[in-house]
Amino acid sequence: MPKIVRNMMVLGAPLVVGVVNLFHPVHMQMTGAYQALAPHMPWWLVLHLINLVGFALLGLAAFLLVNEQGGLAATLTRVCIAIYVPFYVGLDTLAGIGTGMLIQHGQTLMGDQLRPVEKAIDVLWAGRITYAFGAIGSIAWSIAVFCAAVAFTDRSRKVAVAVLGFVAFTVIGWGFATSSFGTFQWWIAVATIGALGLALGRPRGPSALLILSGVLFGTLHVPPFGPLGMLCFLAAAIWLELHPSPR
Repeated sequence: MPKIVRNMMVLGAPLVVGVVNLFHPVHMQMTGAYQALAPHMPWWLVLHLINLVGFALLGLAAFLLVNEQGGLAATLTRVCIAIYVPFYVGLDTLAGIGTGMLIQHGQTLMGDQLRPVEKAIDVLWAGRITYAFGAIGSIAWSIAVFCAAVAFTDRSRKVAVAVLGFVAFTVIGWGFATSSFGTFQWWIAVATIGALGLALGRPRGPSALLILSGVLFGTLHVPPFGPLGMLCFLAAAIWLELHPSPR
């Protein structure tokens, strides 16, 4: 692959996903999606049509980033990316495009006609299948970039960075289990993980940035989490593309 094409993929995908999702409407509740999201039409549909392509290209960007790396960590990155892409695209299709199409239909209805559509929207928005797609895709992304951080780390520091990746994964789980993501305590934990990544990684920057990308984008792709996660991934990618590591 020509280097310019590779650079466009590796750097362009996180840039597009990060910028587009800066303007992602946020609705955290399990119900009430119609009332919350209808005012954001038709941007809601346009956003998720862009994300449909952007999330897939993001997986390609992560794959290309580690494509020349050998070892178990790089292999695990590639496997997890192959899981992330279909499941995260599935999440976008159901919770984004599917709800958007039903919201558009609902805007043509009134009164009793609208109520069953609102219920259908909530099922697409927070149903078990949608939740499973989102959870599997997010977990796969986080593990993929945590493993990438290990793959690009000097051999003497790989175990330490792998342990840090495990700690970062528990922070994601803690954030969801206690609904504490986005709180002051959660941000302190994330900042601590970033500082430890800088201290343990060699080279320092990419390890910390990739782990932070796993925590942030692995939590949510809406602002501020998703765009910040993409900023971290983009910064790591720029660093690694400018200073390529030997295989």
